[in-house]
Amino acid sequence: MPILLIYGDNISETISDILHVEVWRISKARARAFVDAINRRGGDATLLVLPDMGIRGNTHAPFADTNNLEVARLMEEWLHKKGLDGSGHPHTGPMPAKTSRVTIPLQK
Repeated sequence: MPILLIYGDNISETISDILHVEVWRISKARARAFVDAINRRGGDATLLVLPDMGIRGNTHAPFADTNNLEVARLMEEWLHKKGLDGSGHPHTGPMPAKTSRVTIPLQK
């Protein structure tokens, strides 16, 4: 199962006395270590650091930011590259539940 981690900008590279600044610095460092460990063991993990790709202005919730379509496009490309975009078998919606004689039907 491929894993994708996405980090925005304004994450400090140096140790800070400010807790929330340090939390994100450590989180990003641990994400790098996690991705490296997964890949060393034959897994498939990717870390996208948006500023390294020229994408700036993101918070901890890049899908809520003003450039969310750009971030979504990156994710779509990654899903397609990994064969997880469903292009080979489009989703047609939920399958109707099958009822048995002990099932209480919710629809007629």
